[in-house]
Amino acid sequence: MILRSELNVYALAAIGILFCISFYIFCSSNYDKVAFKLDPHAPKFQGYEFIPTGTGERIFAGRLWGEIRHPDYFADFLMHVSLTFCGSLGLHIYLLEPLMTFVMLIKQARLDDAWMSHKYGPAWDRYCLKAKSRLIPGIY
Repeated sequence: MILRSELNVYALAAIGILFCISFYIFCSSNYDKVAFKLDPHAPKFQGYEFIPTGTGERIFAGRLWGEIRHPDYFADFLMHVSLTFCGSLGLHIYLLEPLMTFVMLIKQARLDDAWMSHKYGPAWDRYCLKAKSRLIPGIY
């Protein structure tokens, strides 16, 4: 049995926009993270907040990283949700994929937070006070 659900142009546009925004968040947040690790004193980071650590490193707390601790994970989840919308109309089994992805990302975010807390100590605690949300802005 083949189930077919047709999406109108507005639904496809909304799904496409959600995916593009998610992809942009994913790429830009990872770019900021890598660029800051390579050269934290670069002119492009002037004016953004950072938190000094006891190891001589700095934690980037600007742009999305100042609002949420794992913006790349959040964007990854949104990309999975947008792709699921393309096929989930009529088949609820597709909804399991973003749910499983979300559970995996929660676990990974907790592991990352524990490692960063161990690595940076009080500086990580100060960062967590600034970026209160771990995975979903304002919710978790």
